[in-house]
Amino acid sequence: MFQIGTAKYGVRNADGTLNEERVRELSAIPQVRMFEVKLTQGAKPGKGGILPGIKVTSEIAEIRGIPAGQDLNSPNRHPEINSNAELLDFIARIKALSGKPVGIKAVIGAYGWIDELMAMINARGDRPDFFTLDSGDGGTGAAPMALIDNVGLPIRESLPLLRDIIDKHGLGERIPIIASGKLTTPADVAWALCAGATFVNSARGFMFALGCIQSLKFNRNTCPTGITTHDKRLQMGLDPTEKSVRVANYCANVKHDVETIAHSCGVPIPDAFGACTSALSARTAPLDRWTSCTRRTPPETANHRWAKRSAAIQPPTAMNPMNGGPSSTASGITVSVNIASTAPAANARITGASAAAAPRIKLPAAALMPIRTGMPAQIAKM
Repeated sequence: MFQIGTAKYGVRNADGTLNEERVRELSAIPQVRMFEVKLTQGAKPGKGGILPGIKVTSEIAEIRGIPAGQDLNSPNRHPEINSNAELLDFIARIKALSGKPVGIKAVIGAYGWIDELMAMINARGDRPDFFTLDSGDGGTGAAPMALIDNVGLPIRESLPLLRDIIDKHGLGERIPIIASGKLTTPADVAWALCAGATFVNSARGFMFALGCIQSLKFNRNTCPTGITTHDKRLQMGLDPTEKSVRVANYCANVKHDVETIAHSCGVPIPDAFGACTSALSARTAPLDRWTSCTRRTPPETANHRWAKRSAAIQPPTAMNPMNGGPSSTASGITVSVNIASTAPAANARITGASAAAAPRIKLPAAALMPIRTGMPAQIAKM
């Protein structure tokens, strides 16, 4: 994924505007499979990034299309985007230039603009191919405390809200949601899948796997672990032969434990978490998530995503792990790692494959939880 930030690094002209020829060149690279238009991120929504000149090496300057050795301040917004209509226009422009999927990334607070955006998508037909939702308490180290503490909703409040708005407009199958923001443990990943995420985007977990100790010295180019520095001496601490094993182990253990949680909940693969909550909601009154989380009134027609799928999956009697569940299958979770151009810190994506693509694992009968007769046929056949 190639991310287009507000400064257009990598695809910019000297004046900071979009370089269309550069977008075409990047699109021809096989590894660039999609583009993401970053509106806001992490703990600093509404504020552009700051790149110290000491970290702008000749290599970084060439990649980003900027002068070497100079401090750079990114704009707090895309000058081309002042409305939802202009956002869709910009997405369509990148699609036309690249021929690749194009999505958006944002931290959300007020949700009115998203409601209007979804309505406009239905009216125009243009749409982002995905929506990356970042958390207001994300790990952007350069963010001011005033923004970290007060601006943008945490992912546990914003994810259910975004999912319900997208589903309300009938776009749930057309706009996948990528959840991001401190989702580092298997429980975090499982929760995000239940709450409406299509898959999870993680950076923090892989940073820790590389050896990050959060020394908060990245802006000085003196990171003691060698992860966020261009100092050759300090970079010696980042041994790829050792760290690659740790990163692989982290991936494998997250995948394994998410599958374990899925099995204990009575679903065959993590992708089925959404179907599980859908079936359960048909048996009980919907939970008022807004009252308990955001203390604000939800959109009047924003029904719970659980109820949407309840027609396809009948309420099970064996969904509770104590009543048994289906046999275990492989989740097909895949992980892609993208090394950032400004530092050898890893960003990774964790995603669940479709049920059809997930091969079944044959386990000894004693290791399997029994399938009770109350298990819906739709789930049992997954």
